[in-house]
This record gives sequence, C-alpha cells and structure tokens, in this order.
Amino acid sequence: MLEVLRVLGGFESSWDWSEGRDINNPHSGTPETEEAGIFQCSCNSMGFDASLKELLQQAAGDTKCKTFIAVTKSDHHFALEYCARLLRFTVKHHGPLKRAEVLPFLSRDAVAEIESFLK
Repeated sequence: MLEVLRVLGGFESSWDWSEGRDINNPHSGTPETEEAGIFQCSCNSMGFDASLKELLQQAAGDTKCKTFIAVTKSDHHFALEYCARLLRFTVKHHGPLKRAEVLPFLSRDAVAEIESFLK
C-alpha cells in the first residue's frame, strides 16, 4: 500500500502535500469536488463509506468540505490514512489508478526498502 501511495502521490501532485484544485478538471469547481493535497482527494469521496467521514470528524472536529480541503493539505498523517482507507473502497476515485497508469512505476526494490525499515 505504501508503494501505491508513493507512486500515486507523484502522479496526482508531484508529491506536493499542499497541492490544490486541478484547474484542468471541469468537474472540480465546487467545494465538494475540489481536489486537495498530495493524493488529490475531494470531499465527495467521503460518500464511499461512513468511516471516511468519521476519520475527518476525529481529525478535525467537523466534516465540512472546507475543513476536508484544509486538513488534507496540512495533516500528512490524515492524508495518508484517508487515501489508504479510500483505496479499500474504490480505485475509481483516482484517474491514474483507474487507468492503471501507476502500474509500470511500482517498484519491488522500493517495497523491499520499506519492508527493511519495518524489521
């Protein structure tokens, strides 16, 4: 999962934790659809499962889209946890995953390196 998140972050934001709205996406003009942070998640992704909304509530005290955008950009732990949970429910929220663009960039060596840190 960490390797998928590493590659996805590169595709979605060039690893920019504070990345904002994708101006090339004609569907992201509202607070509900505005992409935010390294993984470019949007507030409407909370609709995939109630646990996602609960995670934001625990992290920030409310579930408003304005809060989601700010917390996703500023709280790296939240952004990682949120995206990892979201991927359990769908891979269709992220274009690079849906189109399988990330697959050639996943690295067994990178996974082995991460695993070595965990031992």
